[in-house]
Amino acid sequence: MHPEFQAQPKDELLELIWRRREDGERSVSGLLQAARREAGADAGSGTIREAGGGALGEAGSALREGGVGTLREAGGATLRDTGGSPGLFANRAAPSGAGQEDASEVLRTLEREGLVDIAGDEVRLTAAGEARARTVIRGHRLAKRLLFDVFGLPPDEIERTACLMEHILGPTTADAVCAFLGHPPRSPSGREIPPGDCCQAAQERRVQPLVVPLHELPRGGLGRIAFMTPSYQRRFDRLGTFGVVPGNRIRLKQTQPSVVIEIDGTSLALDRDVAREIYVRRES
Repeated sequence: MHPEFQAQPKDELLELIWRRREDGERSVSGLLQAARREAGADAGSGTIREAGGGALGEAGSALREGGVGTLREAGGATLRDTGGSPGLFANRAAPSGAGQEDASEVLRTLEREGLVDIAGDEVRLTAAGEARARTVIRGHRLAKRLLFDVFGLPPDEIERTACLMEHILGPTTADAVCAFLGHPPRSPSGREIPPGDCCQAAQERRVQPLVVPLHELPRGGLGRIAFMTPSYQRRFDRLGTFGVVPGNRIRLKQTQPSVVIEIDGTSLALDRDVAREIYVRRES
């Protein structure tokens, strides 16, 4: 198993603590109750939908599906997996014969490892916990931004995929995705994306996004086609006959009344909706 996924139960709970803090909630009891409440509300589908607010805030806080198992409530304060696959809080490091961990046991593990401080019914992230939760939150929300902006996937698919990607997007990869997207400040649901070092560097240097929609090139600007998101395969095929394919260089000649590009010495007029589906890497 990939090491990032072995650490997943702890990362999921750190992520949940972060999201509840965004909503002004810090209680231990509320943390565990929120997971049970969401389990009961969505037990039919086994997933959590993203919401603008609420106890869990952004979706996928305590229940997840799609390769990482699904939490179910199994009585009392214990959360169990009933799907047969490793649950979100499955004890992957427990000695032989140990049962599955519940959320409270994972929370105690976080406290032992110095990632959270618990005082009475209040839980707070330590500096180490803050850094780790921040990495997961940033990865999750950048993944959602990528899947929403570039691929236009449906919300359910975005959430499931982002839940997996957040555990494998290290800081360097996350910064690359962030720069590619133009350092977005918020996720599609409006939640803040914690800025990375790349964001500060971009502000200081006033660096523009490397890849932009075709129509955002300056008039006369050069770009190399990075990718295309045509609505129809026929449109993609037709553009290809004119050499409008990823990897080729184009120059933007005009944007009004139609978009006109030059490719291999030939001028080509495009409808604006077609031009919006072409993304280019800026070239000087």
